[in-house]
Amino acid sequence: LRSMRRLLQENENELVQALQQDLGKVSTEAIVTELDQIMVEIKYFERNLKRHMKPQKVASPGILVPSSAWIEQRPKNGPGVLVLGPSNYPVFLTLHPAVASLAAGNPTLIKPSEQCPAVCKTLAKLIPKYFDTACCRVVLGAHEQVKLLLQYHWGVVFFTGSNRVGRLVAEQAARTLSPTCMELGGKCPCYIDCENENEWWDWQMVANRIIWARTLNGGQTCAAVDYLVVPEAIVRKLLPYLVKAVKSQFGDDAYTSELGRIVKAKPHAQRLVDLIREAEDVAENDSKTGEKGKKPCEIVLGGSSYCLPEE
Repeated sequence: LRSMRRLLQENENELVQALQQDLGKVSTEAIVTELDQIMVEIKYFERNLKRHMKPQKVASPGILVPSSAWIEQRPKNGPGVLVLGPSNYPVFLTLHPAVASLAAGNPTLIKPSEQCPAVCKTLAKLIPKYFDTACCRVVLGAHEQVKLLLQYHWGVVFFTGSNRVGRLVAEQAARTLSPTCMELGGKCPCYIDCENENEWWDWQMVANRIIWARTLNGGQTCAAVDYLVVPEAIVRKLLPYLVKAVKSQFGDDAYTSELGRIVKAKPHAQRLVDLIREAEDVAENDSKTGEKGKKPCEIVLGGSSYCLPEE
């Protein structure tokens, strides 16, 4: 834990620079959303590790009298732990689970996301400087390397990523009876509990919090708000505040914003533009058909014409 702390403190600028190259994060965003979160985890285990290691007494069956029983926490020495890092928070969600694994005394192999080459290069250089290779090491590679790693039995496979890739990892791990811990994506609605537009609310504060939660880290957060559940009576009331919140956060020209970007223009940014175009097609069809009783889909801000995924 002390070694991981020193790694972060002594190489903060280098890690921030790597995050800037891969995700366009400025220093403040990189430190707050990634490095500080790892430090919080380190502090937690420094305060609570003895408690976690303490044996837990459990009841013993009467047939085994006069025996006693307890649960003793032991590291997974052979084999160790495999951490497969994601691309959305390539430092935070790679080193964060590694901290927990190392605190438990597990030999830990880290495979950062190949979609973040600057972070990969930086971690591959720094980890050997602070850790014995028998304790923690980094391996680089893409899908083929992951397949090779998963041919072996592991004490735990910790994976962060999409549901699609998670299923593939779980299937591979099951063949060697390796237990898995998976942090996957999912749906994250935001419900606004307001009966009518005349209720007193600080609507701008509501909108600011929603847009912040949606767009933090370029929207690349598993718990990011991905749709709103709003009483129909307040939709028109809320929309102008949401538009204002977006412009306040990104400015009139989002391309000049200092906030982070999508990790890789292709295929990730292109996939997002395709989703916008799909919504635009629905809006266009609604305006043409004009079905009675059906409220048309509307695009109230931006659109695919504003998006340049190749840039």
